[in-house]
Order: sequence, then C-alpha cells, then structure tokens
Amino acid sequence: MPSNTSSFPESTGTTSNQIIEKNSYNFTPQKPVIPYTGSEDKQELTAARFRDMDVYELQQPIDYPNFKYDWITTVVPKSGKPFSVDEVSTLLHLLDDTSEKVYVMKEGSSTWQPFVLKSQREIYRKLAIGYKLYSKVQFNASKDGYSKQQLINYKAGLEANLAKLPYASLTYNYTVEQATDVSHKMAWFIHKNSKWAVIRLKADGVYKGKDVWDVMMSVGLQYGANNHFYWYNTDFENASKTYMSAWTTTPKGYFNPENIRDGKVTTNELVFGFSIPRSIAPEEIFDAMYNIAQYAQSRLGGTITPPVNTENELKQIRTVVKSLQNENMITGTGDALYLFEEDDWVE
Repeated sequence: MPSNTSSFPESTGTTSNQIIEKNSYNFTPQKPVIPYTGSEDKQELTAARFRDMDVYELQQPIDYPNFKYDWITTVVPKSGKPFSVDEVSTLLHLLDDTSEKVYVMKEGSSTWQPFVLKSQREIYRKLAIGYKLYSKVQFNASKDGYSKQQLINYKAGLEANLAKLPYASLTYNYTVEQATDVSHKMAWFIHKNSKWAVIRLKADGVYKGKDVWDVMMSVGLQYGANNHFYWYNTDFENASKTYMSAWTTTPKGYFNPENIRDGKVTTNELVFGFSIPRSIAPEEIFDAMYNIAQYAQSRLGGTITPPVNTENELKQIRTVVKSLQNENMITGTGDALYLFEEDDWVE
C-alpha cells in the first residue's frame, strides 16, 4: 500500500474523482483483408487475469484537476453571477498552452469536471485552470522543470486573460516558489522512474509480415493504433488501457493489413514491451510477455537479444513499484497514469 513519505508539498486544494472510461483503440474491418484469428490457439498466453489484487489497487481513478501535480487557479464569479458557457468558451480559446486544462463546477454540484461544451444553458459556480507542472513529452524529455521566471510569466499571462471574466477572486494551490519546486521534483521523479520492460526478438534474416500477423493473432494480441499489436485491458476500469504491446523498429515501423496481405511487409526485429509505472500488474505481465516472446520465437525463429535476465528485470520492476509507493502512487492507476504519459514510448 502507498506510504505517507511523499517528497511533494501538500497542496491547499482538494480533489474530485473522474472515472476513466474504458476505451479501445483496436479495430477490425467489416470485411477483414487478412484473418483476425490465428492458425494456432494460444490465447491462454493472454488469458491471465489479476482479480485477486487488492481492491484498493483497482479503484483509483485519476483525479481532475490534479491539485498535487498541477498549478491550479480557482476562479470564483461575482456573487449571484455564475459563469456562462460562452464566458468559459471565450477563456478556453485564449489559452494556447497544451499543458493548460479548464475544469468547471456546475451550479448545485461540488465536484469538478473537464469543461466540455454540451449545453448553452449550463452555468458554473467555479472555474479551475490546471497547469501541469511537468510533462516529459511536453518538455521533449528535458530533465528540467519550469523555472521560477517561466511560471511568473505564465501567471501574468493567465491573469491577463482572466481579467476578461467577471470574477470575484482568484486563488492558487501553490505559490510561484512552491510550483517551481514541484515542477523540478516532478521532472526528477518522472525521469527516474520512466522505465520499460522490453524483450527484443531479432530475426536470423527477416520475418514475413503474414507470419508475424498470424503469431500475434494466435496469442490473442489485437492490431490497433500506431500499428502496434496490443494486449488490451478488459479487467480494470481505472487502469491503463493496455497491458503490453508488440511493435517493430524496422522501417517503416508498422504493420498494415493490406500490405501484409500483399506480401509487402518484412521486419528484422520484434519488440515486446510495456511501461512499468503504467502497468497495473508489472511482474505478472512481464512473465506473460516473456512467454509470448518465447512462443513467437518458437514460431518465427530468431534470437531474444539480449537474453532475458528474469532476476534483473524483476529487480527493476520492484524498484519502480517501491519508488511510486513512496510517493503514495500505485503503478498502472491514478496519479501514475497522469505523470507517466501514454505517448512516452521507448524505441
């Protein structure tokens, strides 16, 4: 269970829960150009389920806005004059930083939700602008967070935009100095723990696309976004959408069904992997992934290189798990999914 030794300061804000909707990026054409079932039935390799996990670990949705890792500006309207949809929409168009998100609290509600234009009749008793204080993707993998001056400039620009709204008060969950400190600690923490479990299968010559496809279908992986094959999470509502994926680094780097059908796809390497901090059950999934890679090797040939050192892999996994627990996080859910982003891929 998470500890209470977090090195991040306590924010003055509160959090509210937003459930992550199950979402699958995989698709199957209405008339498949290539079979979506394998020649062998090895789907027991992806049949593992983790229902014996502690219920606490299964029920941690991401909190929005995130009062621990975002710099939150809470905006209260003048008495008796709640914000309108048009006013919030105008503000949204003024914000040009992808790190900024707008949240609203409807009249009669005490929970936050992302602002989505649904009805012109909605009115809001509060607004919150969340500014994520570090994103590895946003910072192009730089290990530096925001400087104090950058945050001073951001605050000045935001307040200039908010001046267009009829508000009564602005409050912040962090001072500029606190926000700077959080940003730097986030950068260090994220880079320290952005670890992947990866197994590489290198061909003796080349792998034919049709053979690769058949292996992936046989073990129950599904073709999906980014031309990866995915083991999708169908168990946990508040966890990462996938357990692991398989891809290739061979140019062009993707498996197109039409090109596979036409014999135009070959690759000299397959990569199996998953982000450890984004994994709901990293040790169990690593074990399953290793079995999948070995099955692929038995069908396709080639060499797993470097050889898998299970002891070292599990040591790395446990180190990341412990590091996140020390910050009151559990891998694969809640704040772990917020800090360790889906777009932060290993090659």
